[in-house]
Amino acid sequence: MIQPDKGMANVLGISKIFTSYQKHFWEFKAEMANLQLLTVAEQFSTGAPPSWYLGSYVRQGYTNEGQVLGASVGPGGTSQTIELNWRRGNNRLV
Repeated sequence: MIQPDKGMANVLGISKIFTSYQKHFWEFKAEMANLQLLTVAEQFSTGAPPSWYLGSYVRQGYTNEGQVLGASVGPGGTSQTIELNWRRGNNRLV
């Protein structure tokens, strides 16, 4: 917040279930993700990797059986998602 030009990441999400008089529910979900990459100058001066998904010891990225972990927008992306679902028991209609 002090230096907004530097690389930063934030994710904000909410989820709420609304009950109904019948035996079903309405589910509302919203998420905002912002993953800003470091500039090349910042990478050289700080020694930080260019992506949020790389570390000093993990060069190939964080994976689970070959699938990259992290936000679906990838490094340096921004996304906003809103979802409204109708639920009845274990069934869901998106």
